[in-house]
Amino acid sequence: MNSHSPQPKAARSPNPNNRRPKRRPNRRPSLPKPTAEILKKLLKAGPIASVLLVLGGIGTGVWFDRRLTQLDQSLPDPTQVTTFARPGTITIKAANGTILQQIGPVTHDKLKLSQMPDNLVNAFLAAEDHRFYEHNGVDFQGIMRAVGVNLMQGEVVEGASTITQQLARTVFLTQAPTLERKIREARLAQKIEREMVKNDVLEYYLNLVYLGSGAYGVGDAAWVFFSKSVDQLTLPEMATIAGMPAAPSEYSPIVSPELARRRRNVILDRMADLKFITPEEAEEAKASLLGTNPSLPKRLNVRLPYFTSYIEQELPKFVSAEEIEQGGLIVETTLDIKMQEHAEKAVTDALDTAGVWQNFENAALVSIDPRSGEIRAMVGGRDFKKNQFNFATQAKRQPGSTFKGLVYAAAIASGMSPTDSYEDKPIKIGNYQPKMRTVATSAGFRSTQPSPNRLIPSRSRFSEMWASSQRSPSPETWASNPNSKRSTPSPSEPTKSRSSK
Repeated sequence: MNSHSPQPKAARSPNPNNRRPKRRPNRRPSLPKPTAEILKKLLKAGPIASVLLVLGGIGTGVWFDRRLTQLDQSLPDPTQVTTFARPGTITIKAANGTILQQIGPVTHDKLKLSQMPDNLVNAFLAAEDHRFYEHNGVDFQGIMRAVGVNLMQGEVVEGASTITQQLARTVFLTQAPTLERKIREARLAQKIEREMVKNDVLEYYLNLVYLGSGAYGVGDAAWVFFSKSVDQLTLPEMATIAGMPAAPSEYSPIVSPELARRRRNVILDRMADLKFITPEEAEEAKASLLGTNPSLPKRLNVRLPYFTSYIEQELPKFVSAEEIEQGGLIVETTLDIKMQEHAEKAVTDALDTAGVWQNFENAALVSIDPRSGEIRAMVGGRDFKKNQFNFATQAKRQPGSTFKGLVYAAAIASGMSPTDSYEDKPIKIGNYQPKMRTVATSAGFRSTQPSPNRLIPSRSRFSEMWASSQRSPSPETWASNPNSKRSTPSPSEPTKSRSSK
């Protein structure tokens, strides 16, 4: 340590008159003439002017206090932070609560603060608000520091919004750069901190902050940028994520790797300055590569897209367009995950077997609980990525095949056995003969078929034969005698034979 000896004082010249030198009067810049004239008039007014000035000051203070009171009364309830859902968000769930799809900007995994690594939390504190645990929602020291830095730089290079202010802006306010919004943001941040504990504020912020590339919250960011969960992140990766809230598009390691690297290094230096990490740890992290490994947000990989797209199409029938736009909806469906898995396997097996020799490439299946009408499973096709057309809900079908199920159900209920057989031949009911395409055999038509075989090729003639064999009345008979139950058998009624088991 260098030491300096005191400098000798210069000798004063003796004053022959032993008098103190005359003090020069302070020269002040003269006031502009209009201002000087106004002040002269106020001084001439004397006590009246003083009273007016005092009353004016009091009036201004009263008005400002009243305005703040009105502003505080108009602020939302801070506890709404706990139930916040971004506009446009719709969550579709299966019967057991499994999330099938989340529509809208929120695709994040909500994490508890205890699930987040300390270095990740500290990286955000270093980047955004290192005095978070010391202020009451507004950091006045930070404001003064930012003002000084911005004045020295000649432009806005540093902000002073606390983490609580950012949370208030995200949940309740807009991004409009107006004075009124900043005042509301500050007052709301103070109100939030009066009613919520610090760790809860920090937890909600880390789960809601937008970090670019469709990532909302640190859980999404870890996956989107590095294909990891938060507990797998390295120190430099945590610093990279923490550097993004200020400008997600500019500091994205995917969009701007060099800017992201420099921003990461700034955060690491701040963490070292604040004793969150050692200088050696900071230097080692700064020397590492960004090492991004991008992935889509997890819930953009939709489960069961045929079913969820059907829900999206049906939702406007039950919910207004305004409510859908406002968002925050949770749609609970009746779909059973286990039944859905069986349904998908059944469709796949059918396509891989019957589809090959019957030359069809798509199939659909819907399983409905007949007691309630609830959909338990839905398969709209083989591959949604290749074909978004839902064969279960969008395909147009003639009603004949649909009606066969009712015919066969009635047949079984009346005592028909699966071993009953009908001869596959043209049928005529009264004066009506269906024009059916017939697959010929050596005898001209198909041979006698047992009941189960009729369902496989979906041949309508068997349904017509069975319905005719039940002696259903003709339309003319119903018109003349609505109470009639049976009619005289038609001479063209097909021959029925029962085969032995």
